[in-house]
Amino acid sequence: MAVVSTKSSLVQNFEAKPNQFNPAALLYGRRRGIVGTVAVEASDDNGSTYVLAPVRSSWVIPSIRLYNDAITGGTGYDVGLYDSGLTALDDDAYASTVSMATASTGGVEVAFNARDITRIGQKVWQDAGQTADPMVWYYLVLTADVVGTAAGDIAFDVTVLVD
Repeated sequence: MAVVSTKSSLVQNFEAKPNQFNPAALLYGRRRGIVGTVAVEASDDNGSTYVLAPVRSSWVIPSIRLYNDAITGGTGYDVGLYDSGLTALDDDAYASTVSMATASTGGVEVAFNARDITRIGQKVWQDAGQTADPMVWYYLVLTADVVGTAAGDIAFDVTVLVD
């Protein structure tokens, strides 16, 4: 075993000579929040979508926290990205098969349920599987693969980083 001193790429870039600029959103970026609720009805079918919020392709999403009423049998919700025409780009970019069957008043962090933690600084367009930033608005969407049989509310608290 050895004692080490490992520096993040942000520190390595900062200390480089000549200095390498870090992406503004990742080092001292502006942190913004998006909060709201959507309602699930007992009559909703599997495959239903719940559009949470518009998100800019150039933003970074380090946190998505979900709170919910107990939705009986609601065991399969994905969290992903859709384009402006509400076509899925990656319907489980952030989370897959999140259960809403048990009430959560403390919230559940889902931003890294399906996305690797090393992608914390990745832009939304990269999360959507694009090869370049199209500089557009996407939608953050819950897709109910197994919606359940009871009505309930789902609240969300999304943190975004902007340049």
